[in-house]
Amino acid sequence: MSSKNGKRKLINFVIFLILLSCIIYIVDNFNSKVKVSTVQEGQIENKIKVNGIVFKNETIIKSNTDGKIKFYRDEGDRIKNGILIMDIYTDANSQELNKEITEIDEAIVKLKNPNYEVGVKEETIEKTEADIQSAVFSENIDNLYSIISKVENENNEVFDINEYENYSLDDLYKLKKSVSNSAKSNKITYYASTSGLVSYKFDGLEDVYSYDKMRSFSADDMNILDTKKSDINNNDNVNNNQAVMKIINNFEYYILIKVNNDKIDGIKENTFVKTRINNSELQDIAYAYVEKINFGSEESVIILKYDDYFYKYYEYRYLDVEIIYNTYDGIILNSKAVITKDDITGVYVKDISNIVKFFPIKIIGEQNEVVIVSEGNKINEGARGAIDIDGVSYYTVKNYDKIILQPEKVYEGQILE
Repeated sequence: MSSKNGKRKLINFVIFLILLSCIIYIVDNFNSKVKVSTVQEGQIENKIKVNGIVFKNETIIKSNTDGKIKFYRDEGDRIKNGILIMDIYTDANSQELNKEITEIDEAIVKLKNPNYEVGVKEETIEKTEADIQSAVFSENIDNLYSIISKVENENNEVFDINEYENYSLDDLYKLKKSVSNSAKSNKITYYASTSGLVSYKFDGLEDVYSYDKMRSFSADDMNILDTKKSDINNNDNVNNNQAVMKIINNFEYYILIKVNNDKIDGIKENTFVKTRINNSELQDIAYAYVEKINFGSEESVIILKYDDYFYKYYEYRYLDVEIIYNTYDGIILNSKAVITKDDITGVYVKDISNIVKFFPIKIIGEQNEVVIVSEGNKINEGARGAIDIDGVSYYTVKNYDKIILQPEKVYEGQILE
């Protein structure tokens, strides 16, 4: 009887061993089906991406009359001050031209005699008188006081500013001669009042995003508005006071960006920052000068000044801007592979013999689900580098290592399929 019990115990023990082996095999085989990724050298950037609004120092030239336009410069040409840029042919009578000659004469007199005060234009006086009469008849006392106040203070809304007051004396004489001849020939000739790049392309936002308003922009002003693009062509008919040409300062341009205040650390006025400017067609790395920061309670406006790639981007009003704080070179890893073992941060690597080995790492940068680690000190290219952790040297991961993306499913020394 005891002999039979002994055999039964032995059989049960063998069955137990077989079951245990099966379980170990199944578990080990399950763990061997882990996800693996081959790592490579690369680069990641610590950056933010924002929308930017382009501002340019541009002089807008408007037509002084109705007529047909003739250009002498092509889109994108660089021109000097005083050069012939266009003619407008008109059949209108000479009233507007004579009015323009009068204004030029006033500007000449004022330039020769700085103490000379130009009188109020007749049409301005007539309009003011009409406004006063209307206010009296309508018994609108507030409006009447407003008109009188403007007259007493010589407000610019009542007293017109001569548009030629910034011209030089030589330019005024040239212009007067041209306009005088135009009164006879029905042609008005235009000369450039500044140097720069010629453009006939408008987006309707030249006044909203003007160079003069740029430095006072706040976060609330940084709105992406719809553009209304137009392109003036040669021989087009134009209207009086219509914008027909821009002369843009081609040595610099500005991009304004709005940034959350918690992202502004490290960006300071009067310093340079590395940026990437791009749109759907173009992309360039450019260093920008931080000219001014308009701080807000939660968001701030940064005024970036550029002097590179003007010819590629001058037509655009909106560009994407990436502020690149730091650039890191090393081995790029998926952050899922990173694990801590014996208080040391590292990854499991499947070696050429399918054996799992643990290698410490030194993280030097990270972005989203990616980390970049140091390659360490290498004896030669392709060799495994060594890193220092608390005074102890460890070999670390190298190019083309196969790292385990599910470190919780393996252990060091395990043999994988």
